Amino acid sequence: WFINMYVGQALKELFLEERPKFPAIQMQKKWSNEYSLPSTHAMSSPSIAITIFYFALDRYEINFTAAAIITVIWISVVSVSRVYLGMHSVLDLLMGFFLSAILLFAGLPLTDGIELFLAKHILAPFVLLTAVIFLMIYFPIPSTRIWTPTK
Repeated sequence: WFINMYVGQALKELFLEERPKFPAIQMQKKWSNEYSLPSTHAMSSPSIAITIFYFALDRYEINFTAAAIITVIWISVVSVSRVYLGMHSVLDLLMGFFLSAILLFAGLPLTDGIELFLAKHILAPFVLLTAVIFLMIYFPIPSTRIWTPTK
């Protein structure tokens, strides 16, 4: 989830795509200063739902069809609500899905190794803290220099 949010928010600051003004009415004015492309909701909802689905299949006896339906409903409700609220366009959602798919494809096979490193390696706290500070310092700053809630 963290990687999805970081990549999505950083890309918003690079693309500088404004939120849609028409035809939906923005119901959440607080976030209208933030940029729109890609939709981090469309990135995080598949990543969370699919990750839970993926790991639950290996650990629990669950009905595959029911779990797949719940996953699709979760992703659909979260994503469609962003268009309904006027926060994103369909392009924003598609870009979010595409980026999420890339990050899931690349990240899911690595999760066991990362979890093992974070849980057992003596340098894990140092590496994690250093990585977070590095990512905070080098977060993209738009050339417009207008403050947004993204950072």
